[in-house]
Amino acid sequence: MKIAIDLQCCQSGSRLGGIGRYSIELAKAMISTAPQHDYVILLNARYSYEGNLVRDELSHLLPPHSFLSFDIPAGSSFRYGSRGRLQSAELIREEFVRQICPDVLHIASAIEGFEEEVCSSIGLLPTSIPTAVTLYDLIPLVNQERYLSFDLAKEHYLKRVSYLQKADLLLAISEYSAQEGRRLLTDYTGDIVNIAGGIDDKFFRASNAPRNAAVLAKFGVTQPFILYTASFDLRKNQEGLIKAFAQLPQDQKNTHQVVFVGNGWPEAYQKLINTAKDVGISEDKIIFTGRTTDSELIELYRSCKLFVFPSLWEGLGLPLIEAMACGAPAIGSNTTSLPEFLAHPDASFDPFAVEDIARSISRFLQNDSDREWLRTVGMQHAQAFTWKASAEKALHALEGLVTKCSAATPIESRCDSSKPFYTALSQLNLPPDDRKAVAECVVNNEAELKAEWLTKDLQVGWVTTWASRCGIASYSKNLVSQMDRQPIILAPYANRSDLDVYPAVESCWKQGKDDDLNILLERVRALSLDHVLIQFNYGFYNFFSLKNLAEGLRESGISYSFVMHSTTDRTDAPADDQLKTVIPAIMNADAVYVHTRADVENLRALGVEINVHLLPQGVVQFSENMHVPSKPRRRIATYGFFLPGKGLPEAISAVELLNSDGIDAELLMVNACYEDEAGLSRSLISKCHELVHERGLANRVTIIDDYLEDEESLSYLRSADIILFPYQSTKESSSAAVRMGLASGRAVAVTPLEIFEDVRNVVYKLPGTSPRSIADGLASVLEDTVSGSAATKAKATSAELWRAAHSVGQIARHLEHQTHLRTYAKRNH
Repeated sequence: MKIAIDLQCCQSGSRLGGIGRYSIELAKAMISTAPQHDYVILLNARYSYEGNLVRDELSHLLPPHSFLSFDIPAGSSFRYGSRGRLQSAELIREEFVRQICPDVLHIASAIEGFEEEVCSSIGLLPTSIPTAVTLYDLIPLVNQERYLSFDLAKEHYLKRVSYLQKADLLLAISEYSAQEGRRLLTDYTGDIVNIAGGIDDKFFRASNAPRNAAVLAKFGVTQPFILYTASFDLRKNQEGLIKAFAQLPQDQKNTHQVVFVGNGWPEAYQKLINTAKDVGISEDKIIFTGRTTDSELIELYRSCKLFVFPSLWEGLGLPLIEAMACGAPAIGSNTTSLPEFLAHPDASFDPFAVEDIARSISRFLQNDSDREWLRTVGMQHAQAFTWKASAEKALHALEGLVTKCSAATPIESRCDSSKPFYTALSQLNLPPDDRKAVAECVVNNEAELKAEWLTKDLQVGWVTTWASRCGIASYSKNLVSQMDRQPIILAPYANRSDLDVYPAVESCWKQGKDDDLNILLERVRALSLDHVLIQFNYGFYNFFSLKNLAEGLRESGISYSFVMHSTTDRTDAPADDQLKTVIPAIMNADAVYVHTRADVENLRALGVEINVHLLPQGVVQFSENMHVPSKPRRRIATYGFFLPGKGLPEAISAVELLNSDGIDAELLMVNACYEDEAGLSRSLISKCHELVHERGLANRVTIIDDYLEDEESLSYLRSADIILFPYQSTKESSSAAVRMGLASGRAVAVTPLEIFEDVRNVVYKLPGTSPRSIADGLASVLEDTVSGSAATKAKATSAELWRAAHSVGQIARHLEHQTHLRTYAKRNH
């Protein structure tokens, strides 16, 4: 089944609230629960930064080609744009979906686009693609005086509701929301299914984790505290909680604080501070944390004395379940959906009655046994709310919808013609500027969907450290080998004989800071290249020369793009070796490909956003029949280059500690000499040999420092129980070496460094970087892999999905397509 999921709500302002969180977690669970389906994630090209964040969230589950971005004209918001552009944008998006022709379309949120250029219409074009929409709540429809007093807001909301009523299926997040839909959507004729909601496993795991007092100190929490996490909408009733706190017995007020988590703003905070003053509560008793990280939120859940959820209206209220899963005693309102999620009726109160809120809070603050009972029943109750359960309900409903609609309309006749689209566009009578903007969007979208006109071969050149002892050289070699139209390699001057293995290599520049790159530019012009892809790392080029190269390419009408392998300046780097020097070249590139979310953030801080695209590094595939050397005991392997900062001496010490702790283990170091001019690599190899000799570990540590081909390296790695990456420090954005470890199919353990953040879902994170922390972490992983625990099996399944999504063939073909489409789309405007 081909399932298209419109996740624009994870790009709009909704991404910062419950709708965005719910949508991304449900999508993750659907994909991981039923990976046999063909998933397409629909994103809005006008929000490229936010689109990269969505890709980052799902990149461990889906290959790059599963993410499709449709372009719509600027000025397509309901409040600030023109009606003609908005209507054309809605038609463009529906036509984009028609060309994808999914078996079913799931719109994660249909109530979007008032102030932002986000559109999610239904039924403007006569396709019969079954459409499902998530139904959160209809609170503005019930409370129009409060939420729709602004005429334009009312017009927008009621228009979105009219689209909602054209859906074939509504996936309600609670039984309350489902009943609201049945009662209020009088023109709706489809099914409404309650799929409830879930929470991430990290909340369930949190109750046994070590405490982190630094989080409380960061937010100024100095006493036992009451916690509430929500947005600062009036219906969230933060004011009611403050007034209830004021009615507590004096000893409880003196010994407690109230902590509010949520993305507020100064005026909202000040209003609540004023409320507190009015009822006799000092300012130091009320704490606003603003937005928190998930780890900070979890620590607050775990540390609070009582979690209180006094919302007046809720479609779901996930924070209640998160708090209970973390072990927080939780009480909440007895209105709307919340009774469905509270652990027990005794944990409820009337949120419209301040006295009742205060009574319930006071009871659980003063009675330790009642609070412990509430904590226990809450943790048990939370177990029922998993994203897997919600995903299974959603998938079952979608499958039923597809079956039902297929009986009425054959799939092959659903997406026949684009004629209705062009007819509808012509009827809008757009002015010339709008028609031009629409035409450019149509061309961009056709290119994104690999239109037939995108067939002419481009002459593409890659500037890369080809055939050198360099991870980026191996990266390039692996990608190029998988491409249908292999590029011309623009390599540094070298004497390596294997330059001749690849037929199209031009040696025309010198790696380092001494080359002005003029010969490289002349060679590109002589080869009549259409596009140049530049592999970027800090030590490769003189930055001023690189900036001049980019300007020369533009002046010659040659488009170019960057693959950025690092975006973090050294703290001691001179001004001319900092990224800001080359930012003009990066900003003017057709595309800038980066490997991690941290890279996206780094470039955004430098003003580069629109042309940045997240492109995971690829992993090589291994043959199941390859030779795997035998081992006499538990084997830990390391892999990569022998370089400072990689933690290789620490790995030796850690394995020594494992054996001292009674674990029969050995270390296989598959770490090649880098052959750097300064001799750092050779010196480190000697140091490690000396360390092995001094510690008497000759029969426990094997060092292989030859540069091996991938196949031979994988053979060694597959003989290990764990592949260890004990890095101590690095400025790299992501690690190609860790991908080789993951490619082996073995458990991978990493130190807690940012470089491993993009593989966080599929590796084991060690507790620290010291030999003792590494040894303790390895012992835990070894125990898990032997026991075959549910967590270990889940990690192995996630790693298998990750390998499928990140295969070097998937990445290569995606990069090749992106290079061609951006060049052609620009030419066809």
